[in-house]
Amino acid sequence: MIAIIGDTHGKLEYNKVLDVYETKKPEIIIVLGDFGLPFYNDKEENKILDELEKLPIEICYIDGNHENFDIVNNLPETHKYENKVGQLRKNIFHLKRGNIYKIKDYKIFAFGGGSSIDKSIRTPGIDWWFEELPTMNEVRYATKNLKKTKFNVDIILTHTAPYKIFLELCNKLNPAPYKYYDVDGVEFMKSLQVIYDLTHFKYWFCGHYHVDTEVQKCKFVYNKPVFLSYNQL
Repeated sequence: MIAIIGDTHGKLEYNKVLDVYETKKPEIIIVLGDFGLPFYNDKEENKILDELEKLPIEICYIDGNHENFDIVNNLPETHKYENKVGQLRKNIFHLKRGNIYKIKDYKIFAFGGGSSIDKSIRTPGIDWWFEELPTMNEVRYATKNLKKTKFNVDIILTHTAPYKIFLELCNKLNPAPYKYYDVDGVEFMKSLQVIYDLTHFKYWFCGHYHVDTEVQKCKFVYNKPVFLSYNQL
């Protein structure tokens, strides 16, 4: 079984991983961005990682906007799930932007990244990083990889939602999550919308918005994990 969970925000909500493991015993847990470990790379965070490393499971994450990209982008690379991943611990792996992975029965397209609405009060290189938003080169790389599949995958994992999906989410919820609208992130959301429109997929999961709901074919995950067996295609 694969479990897909929402933002864990480092030491704040890492217990989500432990709770899901204790209740469902999945083989793999995927975090939809804002994994946030390590963020400050302090003793407490590394103690948490020691605890997660002892679990008899694999933990994968895409990057969100609240990550220490000095660490994320410099993790040692290894080959897993038929592609390159960053390896944080022996059982904890970063799914790189734009790559397509084969995890159990699923062909999975991963494209992390997002925009922080509070970056004006954060300090670059300390608690905020310019690399939070994908570059156009990363968008082109992702699109090239999807073209190789003829835009056909089983699962898409993103932190941020496609642009039109986000607008529909705002119309659906009360209060609407317009606080997550940031002009710097619009172009990336529009790139995700193009991917959404072009690609045939069964599941699209994203985090970021701290809600559990669905809009069209996009499922937003925060506090209610999604569990996939290996025969759900």
